[in-house]
Amino acid sequence: MVRIQRLSLGAIHDELQERLQRKAKLQEPSQKAFKAPDPAPGPAAGSAAGPSVSGHPVGQRTWEAVRALLPEKVLRLERCKPMFEDLLADLRISVWLPKDTHIVQHVKQVANSLLPGMRFKIGVTVDPNWRYYEAGYAYCKNTSHERDGVRYEGMIVVYAHPVRDVVCAFETSLITQYRADFLFKKGLPT
Repeated sequence: MVRIQRLSLGAIHDELQERLQRKAKLQEPSQKAFKAPDPAPGPAAGSAAGPSVSGHPVGQRTWEAVRALLPEKVLRLERCKPMFEDLLADLRISVWLPKDTHIVQHVKQVANSLLPGMRFKIGVTVDPNWRYYEAGYAYCKNTSHERDGVRYEGMIVVYAHPVRDVVCAFETSLITQYRADFLFKKGLPT
């Protein structure tokens, strides 16, 4: 025997309203997917870098904060401001730029701020939004999930430079350094 439950239109309406309210709460700035929560007091007001959680970076949330950290050569690129403004508005892409020239230490801090057991991948792209959503091998597509054995939930932009070879050398160095942890964070050196 099959039991069929009938719901009144009022109950369906209430359920839909509740779902819409939960969805709206998730899209509020303090609840953005993959972005770090607003911690208690951070650095001094007006600081270019975002506040920190346990000494780890949280990232930038405004164009002004990003602009303060980017080298002049990057700022002169025509696509720079529109690209970073799109990234800052995206729920799945975070911008955590270094506040100084210690790039490797910065990446270690970002990686260590991830939850233990969280999988991650190191890569280079000219357009993070395109790489995450649109490329044939985009992180949000099932082919990437199947290939890597993980469903990516977001991307963190940790460095920007106008010369691709510099970024590629940096990527190679990081992959070598984290080879044992590639695609899986077991606990990174500090």
